Amino acid sequence: MTDREKLLTRATNIVQEDWQLTDAAVTWLSFTHHAVFEVQHSDHTYILKMLSDSDIAPENAIEREYRILSALADVLQGIPTIVQNADSMPLIAEKDGYVYAVLYHKYGGTSPSNQTITPDTMVRLGEWLGNLHNAQIDTTNLPLIQLDWEGLFSERGVYHPGDENMDIFTDQQIDIMSTVTLRIQRIMEDIFDSEDDTYGLIHGDLLLMNLLLDDADNALHVLDFEYCGHGYYLYDLTPSLWQLKTNANYEALASSLWNAYVKVRPQVQEHYKWLETLIAGRQVASMRWVVANQQNPYVVGKVDSILAQRTAELSAFLDTGTLIRA
Repeated sequence: MTDREKLLTRATNIVQEDWQLTDAAVTWLSFTHHAVFEVQHSDHTYILKMLSDSDIAPENAIEREYRILSALADVLQGIPTIVQNADSMPLIAEKDGYVYAVLYHKYGGTSPSNQTITPDTMVRLGEWLGNLHNAQIDTTNLPLIQLDWEGLFSERGVYHPGDENMDIFTDQQIDIMSTVTLRIQRIMEDIFDSEDDTYGLIHGDLLLMNLLLDDADNALHVLDFEYCGHGYYLYDLTPSLWQLKTNANYEALASSLWNAYVKVRPQVQEHYKWLETLIAGRQVASMRWVVANQQNPYVVGKVDSILAQRTAELSAFLDTGTLIRA
């Protein structure tokens, strides 16, 4: 039995035996740091997220996402909701007090692409981000990751590919990435840390694939809170902007996002100019992610070419102050 088959068997047992959805059909969807399945039961479709190994860590991604979404449920719209049983209990699987599998409602809709995204969608995204950053919840007991400079770019950060993979980078690539991240460190320490209300709960990975636009009820849903943690609010605008850098309509899209965001969370206008450097930092994070996930279908066999292209783009950014992606 393959690892994938073992995970599917485990997921099916949880759904049919532990949760008593005896006639549910469980099918494989994807695998990143955990396994994701679609669950069909009666006329309903759900999403099951499950830890991929048997060791239940105190701060695993499944546990973290479940705790965060539970805390945000009453204060933020457009987020995944946890399925409950007839007794209003969440359908979760636990071991030693730690959650390792959660069943969520599946929402309809499609993710926008770089070609289909519109300024109106960016307005809605900016409003949603503003509402997230304004959300008042107690994070004291939440197992949040830190997405400050150390959490993003240091050897202890969430994107560090491990010492065994660092040799994949050339000396030139390491030098260029380090220079970019030093610029970010100065912005974070010299500017943001000297001001109030620049740091708090952020999504951390708001790529286009983590958005769902549902025309049926005109809803925007935001998915995948795996990287949700404490970080600089402005950084939360960068994942989608980094993706959209190749769009011919980029300036209009970026302005739509920013203008909608500041209506919900007024900002010092000067902060807008720091976005470009933070977007370059997101490129560094993406390069580290690629090296850490070389077997991912999106990058397998293309690691060297991806790194070479993104290094050239960062080098040009250091010369011009503008990141232009090919």
